[in-house]
Amino acid sequence: PADVPEILFAFSTDQGASFTSTVDPVTRFNVSETPLQASFAPRMAAAGSSFFFVWQDQLPGNFEIMLRSPSLLGPKAIEFSSRRPVNLSATPEDSRLPSVAVTGSNLYVVWEEGEVLSPGEIMFKRATPALGSSPDNLSANRSRPAITPNMAVDGSDVYAVWSQFPDAATGLEVFVRQSTDSGKNFSPRFNLSDRFGDSSHPRVAAAGQAVYVVWQEDADTPGVHDIFFRRSVNRGVTWDSPMNLSDFGGIFTNDSRAPTIAAIGSEVYVAWEDETTKDGSPQIFFRRSLDQGVTWDDPLQVTCEFTGKRFQAFAPGLAVAGSNVYLIWKQFAGGRLEIHLIFTTEEKGHHVCGATVGAGFVNLTDGLDPVLVDDPLSARVAEPQVAAAGSMVYVIWRQEDEILF
Repeated sequence: PADVPEILFAFSTDQGASFTSTVDPVTRFNVSETPLQASFAPRMAAAGSSFFFVWQDQLPGNFEIMLRSPSLLGPKAIEFSSRRPVNLSATPEDSRLPSVAVTGSNLYVVWEEGEVLSPGEIMFKRATPALGSSPDNLSANRSRPAITPNMAVDGSDVYAVWSQFPDAATGLEVFVRQSTDSGKNFSPRFNLSDRFGDSSHPRVAAAGQAVYVVWQEDADTPGVHDIFFRRSVNRGVTWDSPMNLSDFGGIFTNDSRAPTIAAIGSEVYVAWEDETTKDGSPQIFFRRSLDQGVTWDDPLQVTCEFTGKRFQAFAPGLAVAGSNVYLIWKQFAGGRLEIHLIFTTEEKGHHVCGATVGAGFVNLTDGLDPVLVDDPLSARVAEPQVAAAGSMVYVIWRQEDEILF
């Protein structure tokens, strides 16, 4: 039924130059396959030809975290049927908003878990090879609710970030814990934001000895967020001071939110949703650093009115593999919701309002039945995610009654 969201998927084997047709039923993949249950918050991770999906399913009475890993049989050939979704959380409480990371044979998942319709704690599970193991509690204080976890992995280093109220007198702060032994043991939690106001929506990326975290924060003006960045170059032992990436020279004061981050080698890429535009409509902005986050290029506005029609862009996602950077977002234009992907193959990150150096552009919803809405924030098309490994690019989002891959 159209009012029961599920998860669908599309993929590319040629660095994003072409994708599986989301119209052809042979290459249109329903990841969740739960027609009587609502599915939300899709996330994925990829390593080589292996890729993994996690999401939350609304089962009778509560939400659970589901995991699925299909088989790649060849170019544009994927087999789902033999690998059914696995319930990772299996608890009577609500399990929500998963994040997933993979390296080698180890798969890691974090999620938020609490009483039904209430925030709670951050749970961590090393999903393979110990699929049956019990999850660990990383936040460990239910009296101080913890929300919106995210994670990254590089080799044996595992990093988990989330937002939590440290005490009753302060707002949300961003915390991190790291493991150097493949998730067996974690360091004590560390407050990365440690400021007045609310710090939320943290995202983390790792590359070698370096780990990078971004988040949105409204410490200066309540309800008006900036994008903050903080890095460690010694596997999380010590951290540099936070840096404001969305401060455009103190000229603009509009809201910046929903950051995303990716890293490879010494390169770091950050994108976010920003209302610093001529008409105040949200658009996607992007910055890159080529020296581990020490210095940054000027912000670039990726989306704009180059079509001559006012539109809005939301919910960016980033991935990087080799010489390619992939940026995905949800777009509202002319009453229609769409999912767009852009990728750069030269001078990574050079794209400004449709004038792109060495880039390709894909409308992933082109050919599907149009989703016509009055509200650009409608969840009928939502939660786009992108992952990349070698020449493989994987895209997932939620549309109408399916989660698309």
